[in-house]
Amino acid sequence: MGSSSRERNERACECCFVSASTLFRVRSDANQPWKFLCQACQQTLKSTSSTYLYGGTWKKKKRN
Repeated sequence: MGSSSRERNERACECCFVSASTLFRVRSDANQPWKFLCQACQQTLKSTSSTYLYGGTWKKKKRN
C-alpha cells in the first residue's frame, strides 16, 4: 500500500464565501439543510439563533 496525502483543498464558507482550512457543519433550525461555515460566521449564527445545531468539523488536513 502506498502512502496517500491526507490533505485536501480548502473550501469556502457558505455564508461569507471566504476560503478556510476549518469549517463547521451547522444549521440554524432542524428543518434547514446543513451548511459549512467559517469560525466567524459560526459564532455569529450560534449567538443569534436559539435553535442552532452543530454537526461536526471539516478540516483541510485530516488526522492519520
